[in-house]
Amino acid sequence: MGVLPYSRMTSVRGTGEADQDSEVVTLHKDHFREMICDCHELTTALVHEMSSRIREYTKNAQLDDKMMSLGKLSAGLAHELNNPSAAVVRSSKELARHLEQQPERFKKVLKIKMSDAQIDAMTEVLFEKLEQGLVRLSTLDRMDVEEALVDWLYDQEVEEPEDVADNLIDYGFTVEDLEKIASQTPKEHMPGMVQWISQMLTTEKLVGEIEDASSRISNLVLSIKSYTH
Repeated sequence: MGVLPYSRMTSVRGTGEADQDSEVVTLHKDHFREMICDCHELTTALVHEMSSRIREYTKNAQLDDKMMSLGKLSAGLAHELNNPSAAVVRSSKELARHLEQQPERFKKVLKIKMSDAQIDAMTEVLFEKLEQGLVRLSTLDRMDVEEALVDWLYDQEVEEPEDVADNLIDYGFTVEDLEKIASQTPKEHMPGMVQWISQMLTTEKLVGEIEDASSRISNLVLSIKSYTH
């Protein structure tokens, strides 16, 4: 802890405390020059001590830098993981609640008597929209489409037309698309068919959200692995 020759230390950086009676030998630094000239063994010992101090100081400084970097990395990782992990939990719970309603809606669909050609025509419209994926519209365009869809759904006596319209708009459905489906579906079963389509779209959207959030988490983990390696 004491000063060494040629050291630039201006203050003592370490302290010590004796836990029993001790004797301490002190020597003023003004005697260094004389001791170095008269005792080469002392010079060797002092050089070794200086080298050890430099190594220890460098090691501690590097460790401090690593701990600071690790702290920043942990904070950043926690922040980046928070949103996708919360999205997975939220979408998973919503999907579970949503699937509880599927059996009743599916029963209504099973009661519909349709030919193979009618089923193919209806599913062609549905799968085209699913393959297309989510559609982003401007606020004004969305309002126009929503108004037309809600009016059409009311005329068809579909339950919760506003919620159904929201799902349909997300996947780019228009009144013309619903008319195509209606032309292949018995009128009395059209409300059940539209509800079932809406349920399919909701399931697809929730699964997509979970997949997207999971991919973000996976990419973050891969980034951390590449960083640590």
